[in-house]
Amino acid sequence: MKQNNSYDSQGKLLPRSEALNLPENFPEIFPEILPERYQLGAVLGEGGMGKVYKAYDSFLDQTVSIKFLKNSSNLEKSALRFQKEAKTASTLKHNNIATVLDFGILNDSTLYMVSNYIDAVDLKERIKERGPLTIIEALTVLEQIADCLAYIHEKGILHRDIKSSNILIKEDGPGCIQAYLLDFGIAKFEKIEG
Repeated sequence: MKQNNSYDSQGKLLPRSEALNLPENFPEIFPEILPERYQLGAVLGEGGMGKVYKAYDSFLDQTVSIKFLKNSSNLEKSALRFQKEAKTASTLKHNNIATVLDFGILNDSTLYMVSNYIDAVDLKERIKERGPLTIIEALTVLEQIADCLAYIHEKGILHRDIKSSNILIKEDGPGCIQAYLLDFGIAKFEKIEG
């Protein structure tokens, strides 16, 4: 199978552990229960519903994000909500929404959802690190997120958790900004049938 190669700034091939930004002596996480196709990398974030990791998917030969649902006292209700999020998000095809690629339950009842990896920072962190967006950047983000919301509203979905930490910002040079809407965990689904 072809390897997903990553290169440093000088064009030198990076070992997979460096390409995934794995810490030194990275322990195997969930080695006996995570499907073999996934090699976990660095933690990307943690929220109310779970933790997100950068990972490598050997079947699709690409870097992905894997969100693991935290175990809760009401596992059945949480699992249904998480599955609903995965199922609905997998039907959404929009430039400003991450694509869901896989969903499953591990042997220890941990739920996980796999989506395409977006090399970006959330809007909250972006503002914290570099200050406010320029007017042009802010209008670009606003336009993209508004277009995304119009799209999901047409599908009968209300996001209900729009905030800076749920918007990823990817910058590919001056004036080239792409926004992504994340976390459909508490979305309300009016028309989606299961």
